[in-house]
Amino acid sequence: MTAATYDREAVRKRFCETIRCAAAKLVAEEDVWAVHNIQAIPAERVVRYRYNVETRQFVKDQTIVKIEREPFTHGAMRHCFRMKKLAAPPQSASNHRFHSYGWSRALNYVAKCYMKNGQIATNKEGKDAVFTDVTLQYEAMHWAERFNEANPPKKIDFIRAYAIEFVDRPGKPMFAVERFVSGNDLYGLGFLKHNTNSGFVDLEERRKTPQVFSAHSFYSSQGTRLVADVQGVGDLYTDPQVLSMDYRFGDGDLGPRGMALFFKTFRHCDVSDSLGIPIFPLSRNELKHQSKYSDDESTLSEGSSLYKEEIKCRFKWLDSNRQKRKSVLVRPTEILSEHSQDTAKRTNILELSKSIQGSLMQSKLGSSCVIKRSKSDIDEITRSVSDVKVQIVSFTLDENLTIFILQHQHQLKIGLTDTVFDHRAFHRYESGEIKPRHKRISSFGSNDEESEGQGQLAKATRRGTMFPKSQPTPPMKVTEETKSNLGRVHYHLACLHGTNRFPEIVQSHGESLEEKPSHDIFSVVFHLCHAASLNNVPACLALARVRVGLDTSVSPLLKSNVPIDFESSKEFCRRALASERSSAAPKVAAGCLLYQIVEDEGTAGDVEKMAILEDILRLMKISVEEKEIIKEHEKKQSRGKADCFHVGDKVEGNYLMEGTFYPGIIMEISDDGNSVVILYDDDGSSESLSNENVRSLEPASEILAAQTCRLSDEQALGIVNTDEDCLFEDYDLMAKLAELRAKNLQISDAVALYQEAAELALNKGKMKTANSWSQRAAELDS
Repeated sequence: MTAATYDREAVRKRFCETIRCAAAKLVAEEDVWAVHNIQAIPAERVVRYRYNVETRQFVKDQTIVKIEREPFTHGAMRHCFRMKKLAAPPQSASNHRFHSYGWSRALNYVAKCYMKNGQIATNKEGKDAVFTDVTLQYEAMHWAERFNEANPPKKIDFIRAYAIEFVDRPGKPMFAVERFVSGNDLYGLGFLKHNTNSGFVDLEERRKTPQVFSAHSFYSSQGTRLVADVQGVGDLYTDPQVLSMDYRFGDGDLGPRGMALFFKTFRHCDVSDSLGIPIFPLSRNELKHQSKYSDDESTLSEGSSLYKEEIKCRFKWLDSNRQKRKSVLVRPTEILSEHSQDTAKRTNILELSKSIQGSLMQSKLGSSCVIKRSKSDIDEITRSVSDVKVQIVSFTLDENLTIFILQHQHQLKIGLTDTVFDHRAFHRYESGEIKPRHKRISSFGSNDEESEGQGQLAKATRRGTMFPKSQPTPPMKVTEETKSNLGRVHYHLACLHGTNRFPEIVQSHGESLEEKPSHDIFSVVFHLCHAASLNNVPACLALARVRVGLDTSVSPLLKSNVPIDFESSKEFCRRALASERSSAAPKVAAGCLLYQIVEDEGTAGDVEKMAILEDILRLMKISVEEKEIIKEHEKKQSRGKADCFHVGDKVEGNYLMEGTFYPGIIMEISDDGNSVVILYDDDGSSESLSNENVRSLEPASEILAAQTCRLSDEQALGIVNTDEDCLFEDYDLMAKLAELRAKNLQISDAVALYQEAAELALNKGKMKTANSWSQRAAELDS
């Protein structure tokens, strides 16, 4: 070695040693847990579970950790422990010697476990709760990555989390683990909560990024997900709640109901425009109320004082927040027994026909009577149609109510047209450029004077200079699945209004309190019509019912406020029947209503009636098939852990590891459970793949996915949806169709239908009915 080479080597070594010492000193200074001497605790072997969002499976590996035996804090649900884990250096790293410093330089983690009777929960419920927590964190990380790919003014991230199982401890307890984060953001703010899973939005700091991220996650996932309960330090978030269309993410997942609560309070802003996020339409009353939000808005924040107080223990507060996420879920109301349902069905058939006939008489007298202004006119109209007990609008018909009803008429027309996402839906010109928006001091509509001194001035500065201008991205693609899920969100928002979830926006039609309705009926109609324009079948069915003077479970005020129009009702029924993204059950109800209307009108021909009956009977059969698939799906779900595959499961495999997934069935599972053998559907070939290259398939179709979820819409909303009750039995409809076939000399078809109807009636104990139809079949066949 030459002198020059030796000198260069010495300089390199001194430089590396300087960097190593500086790094070690920096880590030591930043280690806020150094005083706890965790490195002296004996190490334990654990199995680590990391979640794969694409395959929806957990990948396992082994590592070692050092963890305190006593929790340093606890909440109502979980205990928190300080923990260290050695960070493995990346393969390309040049600082391997720095990693060799061991436990004294290991990273700090918080390990959280669920408790039961004062002990660490080792039962299935406790472990499943940990897996749910980790799944939520990874799901949120996935959509954060998609958000960052859109190049927002500020990038975001979620703390990486995973589960660890202490395999050498009794009961093999499970912990959720994430990095310990402390400190403040660039504005000197500490831990902040920006929104919740039940509609709260922060009105103190008014950050745009967290709210826009939540909206972006909805459209980026085609409406299947929405990341809420966004909280953390700066733009590093933790402990989110993911809302899903199938309620798959635990008790805090309010599904489309939670999504509706979010969009009710979400304010479209310049950042939303720049990222190409569509505008979620709100009613005039909702926008009017939104523009006057105040910091003490009681309907938006559940215990908002907690958000403003200095939190002594963040983890205790997070546990309290977890319990609140569960408490906002409305529990299901009691459902009628099967016997009472059957009795109600027979009674409702007669009531349905009477109501429709009464509405027909009112319609013939002129439905325009509902917009007359004088009280004497109303009395005269009421007397002239008293024999059919027509219910006139229950409020004083002044000029405001006349406008109110005319606005209903405009919205009802929207409900019968398909929603178009053009440049207007994105605040853009036809050229693609973003339209200029109204200048505001705050993007959240507040124009308050900043007179609270330097602190308030700093807050105003943050609001005004938070984002640099960025180039607008193309509008986000709105797929058919996105439209379908948007329709469901609008429907839930209409139901929430109908259950008086938002009393603060109810508009009075007069000066006295007696004239103030129980809820905002205009917003109910607004969101029902937008849902119908997106081909949401329950919304179409509700509007079809009120247009013929029937009640609906969405709102008790709809019947008395929406004018009767039989042609419109039939169009809503046909729109429901034509929807491609709906289960069969609500379509059956729409078909039954359509048939009853055309039969009572007496203007439809036999061909039209037969076509309607054929559609209903076909949908009834599909409904039975769907129920069988649901039972089979629920049976599979109850067999074991969600992170395990089973023989016979329908999955997709990464064929030959080429990155393309093909559907197939699991034929065999390895002894350790880490790999499976898949039989592919297309060519019958088989392949052995590790679990991370296999992903589960949802139920047989998208239509069934919503029905196989943990909660129904009825349970989430706390209502009994009588709109979807099928008022006719399949054998009754079959006999009606047989009668029409016989009338049109289609004798062989009529005989077969009568025989099938008799068999179905016999299976349900209707002996007399079955005998009469069997005799009728024999008469036609003779």
